[in-house]
Amino acid sequence: MSWAEAVDALTLLDLDASAAETPTELAHRSAATLGDAAPFLEKLAELTTRASFDAAEPVAGEVTEASVAARSVRSSISERVTRRRRALRAIDPRPLLPRAQLRG
Repeated sequence: MSWAEAVDALTLLDLDASAAETPTELAHRSAATLGDAAPFLEKLAELTTRASFDAAEPVAGEVTEASVAARSVRSSISERVTRRRRALRAIDPRPLLPRAQLRG
């Protein structure tokens, strides 16, 4: 859930995730735009990848670390984006539509 929240926040900076992109690739592509928050997204990408492919469930410390990293990314982005932009993003219906409908 933390990764999805961070990816959602990235859209406020016009950084959309591609379905073909790994979390690590998105973190690297977003680094220049995120600035000081980039290490948090990179750590979150690492934890997300590990949780997705590791046979063992994430331990409590990793879950906490992921939550803190996601919160840091969201907070950094919120500080840089106007209230108006956040409000417009909140009511924008496009994220609810399948990508195929957006192109056509």
